[in-house]
Amino acid sequence: MTGWSLFKAGKFEQAAEIYRAFPTRYPGSTYAAQAAYGLADAYYNQRKYDLAAEAYESLVRNYPDSPLVGDAISGLQWCAIQIGDVARALKVADQFAAANPGSPLAQELALRVGDILYNSGDKSGAAEAYSRVIERYPNSRQAPTAYYWRGRALLDAGDVPGAIENWNRLLARGDRSSFAALSLYQTALARMASGDSIAALGDLVRLDRDFGSSEIAPEASLQRATLLRAANKPDEAMRVATKLIDTGTGDLPARAALETARCLEMLRRVDEALMRANQIAAERSDVVGAEAQFLAASLLNRLGRRGEAVEGFLKIKYLYGVQTDWTARGTIEAARLEAEAGDIAKAKQLLAGVARDHGDDRWGQEAKRLLAGMQ
Repeated sequence: MTGWSLFKAGKFEQAAEIYRAFPTRYPGSTYAAQAAYGLADAYYNQRKYDLAAEAYESLVRNYPDSPLVGDAISGLQWCAIQIGDVARALKVADQFAAANPGSPLAQELALRVGDILYNSGDKSGAAEAYSRVIERYPNSRQAPTAYYWRGRALLDAGDVPGAIENWNRLLARGDRSSFAALSLYQTALARMASGDSIAALGDLVRLDRDFGSSEIAPEASLQRATLLRAANKPDEAMRVATKLIDTGTGDLPARAALETARCLEMLRRVDEALMRANQIAAERSDVVGAEAQFLAASLLNRLGRRGEAVEGFLKIKYLYGVQTDWTARGTIEAARLEAEAGDIAKAKQLLAGVARDHGDDRWGQEAKRLLAGMQ
C-alpha cells in the first residue's frame, strides 16, 4: 500500500514509515514535498505534535515554492496550539515572509501571523500584526481582511474608538469587499453597545444602501428593525422586518417574524402579536422558539389572562429545557405573577428551583434577591 492509502485507512504509523523513507528511496522526486507533508500529517494524527511541527517546518524550509507551504504553516499553527508554543509558529511564518518577499504566499502568511496571535488570545499583538500587513501590502487582497480583523482585535482589547476608526479607514478607501460590509456591521454593533443608537442606525442604513447584496445584509436589516422599534418607530420597523420573513434564510425569517410580533405589541395590536408569537413557538424548538414562548406568555399577562400567562412561562422549561436562560427567565416571571396573586409559597418554590439550578449566575442571583424579599 502507498503512504496515502495507509493514511486514508487510518494507519498513520505505517504511513509515516512510508513517507519517512520516501526521500531515500526516490531522491529528487517531484513528489518529495507531498511526502514531506504526508509525514507531518501522519505525525499530527498520531498526536505526535512535536514531530509533526518539525516535519511541517522542514517542508517550509526545503520546499518554499511548494503550494503546500500554506497548509504546512497552518498545520504548524495547530501543532503550536496543541503544545503551547505559539512563538514557534510565528517564527516560521515571519521567516518565510522575510526570505520570500516576492512570493504570493508571503502576504497570506503575514496575515496568518495576526491570526495565530488573535486565536492565542494576544489581541494587542494581533492588532500590530494586522497593521503590518496593511502597511506592507496596502493594495493586496489581504488588506481588507487585515483591516477587519485588526478592528476585531482592537475591539476585543477594549479599544472601541480605535476599532471604529480602523473600520472607517477601510470604508474610506471605497472598498466593496465582504470584509468592508462586515466592518460596517461591526461598527454598528460597537456603537449600539456604546449606547449610540442613532449612529448605529445610520451605519445599518448605509450598509443596506451600499452592501445590500452582501451576506451580512439580512442580519443588518434585522438589527435595523430592532433599533427602529426601540426608537419608537414600530411601523417602519415592521416594514423592514416583514421583508426578511420571505427573503431570509436559516433562522432569520423566524427571528424577523418575532420582531414583527413585538412591533404589533407596540402598536397595541396585542391579539395579533400573540397569534404570531404562538405560531413561532409552535414551529420552533430552538432559542427562537423559547423567546417566542416567553413573549406569548408576556402578552397573555398583558391581556389580563394571568393563569394562562403563568402556564405559558412555565411551559418554556418543558418545551425548551436546553435553553436555560429563557427557562430561568420564564420561571422567574411565573414566580412574580404567583407572588402578585398572593401565592407566596408557590413563588418561593419556583425561585428556589432557579437559585438551585443557576447558582451564582445572573438568574441565580436574581432568584436569590427575590427570595430574600419574600422572607
